[in-house]
Amino acid sequence: IQTVFIENKAITTKNGVLTLYFNDIDGIRSDAAHTSVNLKHVLVHGNPPENITEATVDCFTLATLLQKYGLDKKELDHLFIDVEGHDCDILLSTDFSNLNIKNICFEKSHSDGPFIVGAKFEQTKKYLESFGYTYKGNRDETNADAVFSKN
Repeated sequence: IQTVFIENKAITTKNGVLTLYFNDIDGIRSDAAHTSVNLKHVLVHGNPPENITEATVDCFTLATLLQKYGLDKKELDHLFIDVEGHDCDILLSTDFSNLNIKNICFEKSHSDGPFIVGAKFEQTKKYLESFGYTYKGNRDETNADAVFSKN
């Protein structure tokens, strides 16, 4: 597929390296279950401390990723973000003024901490609205994901 790019990096608020925490059960890495830049987030999902592993990984910003593949110059139909409690931080660190993304969907259920939606979500909502996005509500009945569309 021409428009799929695989990167072995984390998306965050700055370029460089960061520590990720994930549950490592019986030596079998189950990174897909719960991985976060926030140790508390992984713990609150029921992972005992003795099963938590940390890894230092390369990272870059959303803007850097889009620029690397020339996607900052293209119209994108959708941007989906689910980064276990770091979604709002990534969005708030991204300048959308020169990006042409029609729809943004992200996990809001951890915007202000594990299973807490509050001031940071509201700040993110206002920030996206400043770039012409409208909050359309939740993606489904779980109320976990917020959907914004460009006017």
